[in-house]
Amino acid sequence: MELREKPINKRKELKVDNFTCKRLKEVFDNNNIKVQIRDFLSTKNPGLGKYLHYHAKTEEANNYRAFYLILDNEEIVMYFSLQMGATIKCRTKEIGGVIYDSKKEKYYIDDDKIEVTSIVPVIEIPQLCVNDRYKNRVKSWKVNYKGNSYNVGHFVFYKHIVPIVLDVAEKVGFQYLILFCADNETGNLEKYYKKLGFKRMDNMACLRDEYSKDLECLIIKIDDLISRHLTFENSDH
Repeated sequence: MELREKPINKRKELKVDNFTCKRLKEVFDNNNIKVQIRDFLSTKNPGLGKYLHYHAKTEEANNYRAFYLILDNEEIVMYFSLQMGATIKCRTKEIGGVIYDSKKEKYYIDDDKIEVTSIVPVIEIPQLCVNDRYKNRVKSWKVNYKGNSYNVGHFVFYKHIVPIVLDVAEKVGFQYLILFCADNETGNLEKYYKKLGFKRMDNMACLRDEYSKDLECLIIKIDDLISRHLTFENSDH
């Protein structure tokens, strides 16, 4: 008689009360978390999954940037990172005005292309990535919170990422949150970020590394972020 493996129900319901946000250094010694970091999968941007595995722990240890895991109990839903940065307000804006010299490993300003009027402090989200191994196991990528339905990414952004950003803004002081949009020809990712409140830069240029040199930089003012966060938390009133 042939024995058949009992089917496993791989579809699970999402419960936002199970979601927590942890610094990578808090949970890295957990063997279950280590395995998930090693196997983290992003089908749209495989490099982001590899970045978590190969670089995140070292960069945290060196205080280069802070990495956070969004967990459903002990399952990795997604991860993101935060670091301080700067944008440059200018009279004439060209992306080429801020150049990264890979040999000297430093940035410099091309005075022929950009006229700087001020330096504006920002917080940057260098990485923001969903774990597709987790996403593929859930019934729906929507969650209910205070009577409203949100995409998981939207929920995580305003429930877990924004409070960290606003706490830093209260203690340190900066004017914008920025990220680099690794979009494709469809433009869907930029549209998604715009739903979160981000928009393209106007009269500013941003410092770029080799990875972000060809990506669109999107920004949101801290005052706008505060307003949107209050609306998110008080949406049931």
